[in-house]
Amino acid sequence: MGKIERVSGWESRLNRLLQDRLNTPFEWGSNDCVSFACTAICEITELDLIREHRGEYSSEEGAFERLAAYGSSFPSQISKLFEPLNKASDALLWSGDVALIRHPCGVSVAVYHSGRLFAPGEQGLDFLTLDEGLKFWGVGHE
Repeated sequence: MGKIERVSGWESRLNRLLQDRLNTPFEWGSNDCVSFACTAICEITELDLIREHRGEYSSEEGAFERLAAYGSSFPSQISKLFEPLNKASDALLWSGDVALIRHPCGVSVAVYHSGRLFAPGEQGLDFLTLDEGLKFWGVGHE
C-alpha cells in the first residue's frame, strides 16, 4: 500500500459525516466505533480499511469474529487494522485523525475533530476529551 493522502474536499466530507451521525445511535455494523472511524478515514482518504467487512455483521459477536483476524485483543486488533496509518501524538492531531480511547462502554475507537474525540454512543455521538485517548493515528499526514 502506497502513501495515504487526504483527498480534495475532505473537510466538508468529514463535517457532513459528523453532522449526519450526531444523533445516530450506536448500531453494530453501521454505526459502531470501528465502522464509524473507518467511514471517517474513507471520507478523508477514499481508503476503506473495512471494505470486505461492511454489511457482513450486525452484532457484537459478528464484529469480533471479523476483527479476530487482526489479533487476540481489541487494542491489538485496532493497531493492526490501522497499520497503514501513521502513529500520531495527541499534541499533533489533525481533524479526522483516529484514536483508541477509554469510553464509558469500554475501550473503543473515536475520531478527532475540533479538540474533541467523537465516538458513537447510545443517543448519538459522544464527545470525549483527549485525556481519554490511549493511542492515536494520523490519517493521511505524517
